Amino acid sequence: MKGLTKQEAQNWLKQAGLAPDQDGDLAFAAGKNLVISVPLPEKPYRLPYLADLLLTDPSNSVFVESLLWFTDWGVGGEISNRVGFHFLQAMHPDPRPLIELPARLFGPDEKIAAQSHLVLPVLMGWDAYFIPVTGRYFVFNSNDEFVDVVSSDQETHKRFLALLKDSWGAKAAS
Repeated sequence: MKGLTKQEAQNWLKQAGLAPDQDGDLAFAAGKNLVISVPLPEKPYRLPYLADLLLTDPSNSVFVESLLWFTDWGVGGEISNRVGFHFLQAMHPDPRPLIELPARLFGPDEKIAAQSHLVLPVLMGWDAYFIPVTGRYFVFNSNDEFVDVVSSDQETHKRFLALLKDSWGAKAAS
């Protein structure tokens, strides 16, 4: 795992075919942006299971190089944030604060580290993107208490919807 600055994360996005849209949100530069909204689980112990499902394309369970980019973390307040920062520091010891090093790049052999990191923004209510290098989908966790899975093609969209619909209450967004 490697920590990345905001500029380094922005440069990496091109590999996954992503770019900021007019509002500053990430979107696929080419292809579609098909969205599935997943409500957060009511029981926090289910978060690692949800994170595990989001780490890989349902058609291929191989974990690939992926970026986790924290984009907003001030929503939870001082007490909540200091706990989140402590967890993050323990998982990736680096003296630089999150504002200077907001992204983490995981190699293909770091699936559990990525899963552990992906749980954190969901638990803490921080905005974050999880982006596999494949360019087929990305995940956005919102501080508004939902997770979006955004696919660039219909097949990936259908596979994620089938995977997440019944057990997780996911719905295709219009």
